[in-house]
Amino acid sequence: DWLDNLPHLHDLVEFDIAQTCLDFTFDENFSTRYEDALSADEYSTFRKAVAELTRKNVTMDEKGSLACALQKITSLESQQRQVKFDWHSITGTLDILTNVRSLLDDCGRHGTLPFSGIARHAFMAESLLRSAIARGALSASRVKDFKQGVRTVTSELTADLAGVGAGRLSEIEFMERYGHLRPGTYDIMSLRYADRKDLFDQSLIPDRHERATDFELTASERSAISKLLKEAGLQDLGVDDLFQYAHHAIVGREHAKFVFTRHLSDALEGLAEWGQRLGFSRDDLSYLDLDDILNLLTHPVMGSLEEHLQNRISEGRRRVELAGALRMSFLIRSPEDVYVVPLYRSAPNFVGTGRIEGSVVALSATTSGEVDLKNRIICIENADPGFDWIFTKGILGLITKYGGVNSHMAIRCAEFGLPAAIGCGDQIFERLISAGNVELNCGNKILRPIYVD
Repeated sequence: DWLDNLPHLHDLVEFDIAQTCLDFTFDENFSTRYEDALSADEYSTFRKAVAELTRKNVTMDEKGSLACALQKITSLESQQRQVKFDWHSITGTLDILTNVRSLLDDCGRHGTLPFSGIARHAFMAESLLRSAIARGALSASRVKDFKQGVRTVTSELTADLAGVGAGRLSEIEFMERYGHLRPGTYDIMSLRYADRKDLFDQSLIPDRHERATDFELTASERSAISKLLKEAGLQDLGVDDLFQYAHHAIVGREHAKFVFTRHLSDALEGLAEWGQRLGFSRDDLSYLDLDDILNLLTHPVMGSLEEHLQNRISEGRRRVELAGALRMSFLIRSPEDVYVVPLYRSAPNFVGTGRIEGSVVALSATTSGEVDLKNRIICIENADPGFDWIFTKGILGLITKYGGVNSHMAIRCAEFGLPAAIGCGDQIFERLISAGNVELNCGNKILRPIYVD
């Protein structure tokens, strides 16, 4: 009911709809959102369960779920350093598919599964920080300072990309680490960094990040947060532990995504090689379901394999054309929403407090790295890690159509101190691109087109 009444909160479910952990505003939020949904006894039971869940997870103990998930990602990364795939050297097409399936299985068990746990920790950390702001223990600007001091894999990428331009790092060394990234992580049509030599043009490190300093709490902040932890029953977690937990969760989430996407990217390249040997392009393969391909390992086709796949591709093209003729809402509340599509106005998630004006550049997964982005406001549909290269081009700010307050690009922009509007929705996004010029005022939560004659 709460989401039904406030549909613009669809990308803030973890913070403004559901009670996912015991943060410092738990009781107040429950009363506001759920009123008399539970009896006093039921509420007590529910609160104790959430408190126990939070205490068990918000820990830096080496046996805690965060530490264990991070260790699994480290193991997967170690495996990747030992095993390199040269798809051209594999003789049989079925051997290629066997390796692809193995990669995807490993990716699921040892990559995306621990990643999902780390991502949940990052949301819990964000909930605690946001509730500390709501209770007056921290200001929003101080949390911004903390996040700017968090160095994720993107900081290393931007520094290394600039290092290639300055001659401090070779292109080969750069591609060995980052070559698997692609602007469309799951899109076989999107080229990897390894296939985009234009990435090295006009690269630089954002000035804001170079001026970032170590974050230190004041005595009054430390005292206020300590009181909140005690009040919430989290006194076993020290103030420094809380920020260490948040730091590890934020950095770990981005690193885990970076690692598991290498397995995924390698699998996509294997599928592309398999398709090429059978006479199918990447575009052809993009219309197949993954099961159409991997099932060939256990259910061989009786007859012409090429003809069978061509029929499946043609059917896939028809399905895509049909899907393109449908317009769906981003929030489906009942069957009626399928027949009469309501147009909800999204509320952007603003990052930082800065104000900028400038011309926009709309990017897609196939945009060339040669496009001039310096001092431009970038518009992209979603928050994909493969777009991290834009942070080396001197951009002014970022706007995305989709994404939440704790999404990939929100973390990136907070880290670099870049003004951003994340998840502005379809209608606003299209108007901004059509106008060509934009005012983005994060402090006053203003995002509007500027029409120039």
